[in-house]
Amino acid sequence: MAPRRSRILDTDQAGIAVRPGPPAPPHLARTGHEAVVTEFEQALICAGEAFVRFAGALLGPEAREHNLSGQDCIILQQLVTAGQPSRIADLLRFANREDVSNVQYSLRKLIKAGLVRQVKGATNRDMAYAVTEDGARATSRLVSLRQELLMLPTKEIAGLDSQLRSMTAALGLLTGLYDHGSRVLVGRR
Repeated sequence: MAPRRSRILDTDQAGIAVRPGPPAPPHLARTGHEAVVTEFEQALICAGEAFVRFAGALLGPEAREHNLSGQDCIILQQLVTAGQPSRIADLLRFANREDVSNVQYSLRKLIKAGLVRQVKGATNRDMAYAVTEDGARATSRLVSLRQELLMLPTKEIAGLDSQLRSMTAALGLLTGLYDHGSRVLVGRR
């Protein structure tokens, strides 16, 4: 039997093991820089999908019983984070989203599950949404599970906090570049 090969090829400058991802597609990456950006984008796609799955799984029984997705859980957490009733426009802005109908659908599901309630404003356009007591209890369980499954294991990774701060800054910069590129492309139509 042949010895099993490790997928770890190299270490980065900080001595962290680097696992190879799929190679950058040649139509997107013709230079080394383009390959690095393209590989990062692929990792970002995979991390985003894994995060959304994890967020949905954290809701546990509520998610299964009411067919709630990770995106629904993210909306619930945005409402908890806000600490006050939020309008759809606030939720969209907070998450840098534009898909109003998907956010409305998530809110309907969360209301039906009893985790969120509507709060009427002065007019119908001022409709806002707030977390119910059941939503707060579900979030409390979610926070405990997140603590166990994410916070405790990552606490032991040396240098992770500074790496996350750097990645957060880089993602903020890239978000701005992607948003700018989107606006430019809309203007070219």
